[in-house]
Amino acid sequence: MINIMDSEQSEHSNTNTSVIPPNSSAKQEAQINVKTWLQLDAQRRHLADQTKEIRSSQKKLEDDIIKFMQSHNLTELTMGDGKLNLTTTNNKTQIKPTALATILKDKGLNDDQLADIMNSIEASRGIKTNKALKRKSNNNSAQLG
Repeated sequence: MINIMDSEQSEHSNTNTSVIPPNSSAKQEAQINVKTWLQLDAQRRHLADQTKEIRSSQKKLEDDIIKFMQSHNLTELTMGDGKLNLTTTNNKTQIKPTALATILKDKGLNDDQLADIMNSIEASRGIKTNKALKRKSNNNSAQLG
């Protein structure tokens, strides 16, 4: 881990870190980038909380509106600034490995064949790798300078 804090702050930290030389332009740029990233992360979290509250309120209203529309056999409600259509969609659920194994076994596959097919399916699944920063709270860490 690299410590980009000021040297006097890093002396009081209990972390095992390397220190970038003071007055380094790379250090200053890193400090600005980290500070900005943390500010944006805090802002994103705040907006996510607000979005969650809005979604919850909207869902409650949606349930009430759907009940109203169904009880009055309506498929459309029109207001001055928009309209709502009551639609129904059917989506298939994901196939779980245990359900797939049961279906294949019901089709007459023996345990060896079933194991071979399940292993082939598992081996052929792609792996998606992402790199991301995750914020960790550390009450003992020094503040960025």
